[in-house]
Amino acid sequence: NQTIDHICVFTYDNCNPSVLSVFPENRGTVSKNLRTVSAVLKDCQPRFDIEISDIDVSKSSIRLFQVKEGESIEVTSRIRFESAPDQRATKILLEIVDSQGAATNLPNDGSADGDYRVEVVAFDRSGNQSEVLSSTFQLDTIDPIVVPGNLSDDQVLAGGEYFLFGKEIGRAHV
Repeated sequence: NQTIDHICVFTYDNCNPSVLSVFPENRGTVSKNLRTVSAVLKDCQPRFDIEISDIDVSKSSIRLFQVKEGESIEVTSRIRFESAPDQRATKILLEIVDSQGAATNLPNDGSADGDYRVEVVAFDRSGNQSEVLSSTFQLDTIDPIVVPGNLSDDQVLAGGEYFLFGKEIGRAHV
């Protein structure tokens, strides 16, 4: 009788990864040159500070949608990942691309202004999945126009301190 020893090494991982943060911030406003949206993904920390299965970059995803009149239109993009070793995390970046696949930003002329939604889901290499995190923000690239309410036509201001009162027009949130 001969016995052969077998050694099996495995990672026991039964906890879900998480989405630590998203850019742009939830309910935030971006004014110009939006080129990427991103999120920081982290696998759970096991009870004993040993091996973690880590984020699966082939399955984790981030998507960007423009929300118009209740309809969601996905923005053309590509994904890339960066390591964040100081956080023991992975950063997922969604780069906005044009019709030829070149990185670009959303237009700054007001044509793309409005509400956007980012959806992020993290997977680890053991197949565990985070909840789908949904975050919204507003793109507003048009500079406001301030209409002073306390000046009359052709009024001349000379020296001293002045306070203007009025209202702003031409912004997405007005």
